[in-house]
Amino acid sequence: MSDKALTSSVLRAADCTLPKFRCGSESACKVLLFSFIVTTVMTMVTKSDRRRLSKRVRRIRNRAMPRVELRDRIQRTALRLFREHGFDSTSVDQIVAAADVAKGTFFNFYKTKQAVLADYYCELDSFMSDRLQELDPTRPAKSLDHLFRSMEHRLRDEGDLACVLFREIMQNPSLGAADFDSGLDDCKQYERFFDSCRTCGTVGDSVAPRLGAEIVQDLWASTVQRWFHAGRSFPFADVLTQKIKVLFTGLKPGQSFVRGTGSANS
Repeated sequence: MSDKALTSSVLRAADCTLPKFRCGSESACKVLLFSFIVTTVMTMVTKSDRRRLSKRVRRIRNRAMPRVELRDRIQRTALRLFREHGFDSTSVDQIVAAADVAKGTFFNFYKTKQAVLADYYCELDSFMSDRLQELDPTRPAKSLDHLFRSMEHRLRDEGDLACVLFREIMQNPSLGAADFDSGLDDCKQYERFFDSCRTCGTVGDSVAPRLGAEIVQDLWASTVQRWFHAGRSFPFADVLTQKIKVLFTGLKPGQSFVRGTGSANS
């Protein structure tokens, strides 16, 4: 607080309190008023110093914390507020207050609160990538069913935040581009999976791994989009599993699969 502001605050307080002192002698009034002013100034200075000290302690503590941990604290706090109050209703000011960091510290890690969502998207994308690596080519249909159920369970656990992320993917060009690139990476993993399936003999030798991968990826993307648009009102893993069963009826050994056209003939 500046000296001018401090003086104004003291004078306002004195104006409100002075009538209480006028019941005694003039000298007693002066003594009481002087004591009041000294006490008021000391209280204000103490509060101001306390706030400055608190800020200094916070800066020292945050500087001593590893940057990875500090960024993680900001992200976890932001995601918690997004869940509790909604993405649109949560401001950067609220995030930094709840995380006990300066606004400049937030902007050192994130340019906007949308950038926090981008980090969150990377976490979900990494989760799916790990599940894709667990696919078992000896049991392709069951492995895919397990993948879809794991993803539905994770997305339902995320609650409304997953819906916010889906909306931002549709509206935010940078998130949309990240999702497109992620889809390409997923398709490559599916392709390797189908190639392993051919080696194991769980799909026909005539099956083109790239085409099988694109079919599964298209089924996944379209079903999940419909799930979000429908307000998560149906179990998308069940729907995908039924589609996969139909797909593997055409891919099983003994079926003739025409490369390039995607048509199966008995």
